[in-house]
Amino acid sequence: MPRKINANRLVAEIRSRASDFELMEKYGLSFVLLQRVLEKLVHRCALRPEELMERGAYFDDPKNRVQTRREPRTYLRIPLRVEVIGDSSASGVIIDLSERGFRTRGLEIGAFDKKLFAMRTGKEPIPSMFQLEAVCRWTRIDLAEVMLSEAGFEIVKVSERDFREMLQIMERLGAGDRNVMRPKTDSHGHDK
Repeated sequence: MPRKINANRLVAEIRSRASDFELMEKYGLSFVLLQRVLEKLVHRCALRPEELMERGAYFDDPKNRVQTRREPRTYLRIPLRVEVIGDSSASGVIIDLSERGFRTRGLEIGAFDKKLFAMRTGKEPIPSMFQLEAVCRWTRIDLAEVMLSEAGFEIVKVSERDFREMLQIMERLGAGDRNVMRPKTDSHGHDK
């Protein structure tokens, strides 16, 4: 009989690269039931469809992970507000962040545009803010729903203080990177 599943915990495990087999064993699910659960998570917007596509067999091969991206990416449990400095109407949210770049949703900007950005947390006991300059490397526009449009940015300039603030935010709000190998653990959480 399948165990009751905590959706937030399952999403965190998926983002920390738990395999289908690990999830099936932990939650007592068949392959078909696991697929249904994953589809429900996407339907409820707890997971992005792209996150499921990244779980393919070739993606799990360590040599492919090295080719996927240069820097580990931190998926944010709570989206970070971002706006173009000097244009408060140009705003959106950051959904993942790395030391060299970030991905936004809902921020309309052209590819190869270079802008100065302010990023802030808002719902924490002590709000944080940092600024940086970045260039847009790609955009994916959803004509039906602006908030689903995405863009990827490369950080080109950030002060040392703001870089440290960004790293602290990544640590506090991050749900980990599915693209980084993690050690195998036993049922008690100890490294094998």
